[in-house]
Order: sequence, then structure tokens, then C-alpha cells
Amino acid sequence: MNSNLHIHTEEELIQILLEAMESFNDVLNFNISLDNTVVAFFTPQNGVEIYERFCNENFPNRDHDNYTAEGYFENMAASAFVGEKYGILIRSDLNWSSYEYFRVFLHEISHIFLHRKRN
Repeated sequence: MNSNLHIHTEEELIQILLEAMESFNDVLNFNISLDNTVVAFFTPQNGVEIYERFCNENFPNRDHDNYTAEGYFENMAASAFVGEKYGILIRSDLNWSSYEYFRVFLHEISHIFLHRKRN
């Protein structure tokens, strides 16, 4: 995994997400993949628009956070969603290493996993 800091392409982020999914599945015998997970990318500049479209198309029954509050998307790296499918909204403009994204993706997958185990 690349430890160099840089802004990743969406393709690179998907590869890191796939690695995190595989690791999580191997350790906890879970079944998360791109087949059952919707992924979208945002930046603070387009966060409200992407969030609304992502939710309207995939998670219409989600109880919404105060996502229109000033600074909401500046303080988020990713967010997990659970409905008929899983969802992960990923911030794509961070100057992070692959490892940092991997760690965040594991964190978001753990939210999905715990939600499924509780319900």
C-alpha cells in the first residue's frame, strides 16, 4: 500500500476500498463488495449536491444529518449508509496516503457491519 501523500484518483480510491472490503470480509466473515455497495465521490464544494442525489437515488428513507450546515463536508472523509444496499460516500480531494484511506474505509465498513449485526 502506498504511503505517499497525494490526491488519489477515483480509480485508486476504488482499489483501496476493494482491499479494505477484502480484508474486512476475510477477518469477520462478512460479505461486502462492490456488487452490494453503492459508492459516490464528493468534495466540499459539491458535497450537498452529491449527498442529496446519492440519498435520493439509493437511500430515500435515510434520516439525514444536518448536512447543509456550514463546514459539514469539510469535516468528513467518508460516510456509510445502510438500506437495501450498502453505501459509502467518499471525499476525493484529500492529500492522504493510501493507508489513511484504507483505515477510513475499514471504519466505514465497520459501521455497516455493526448496523447489520444489530438488525
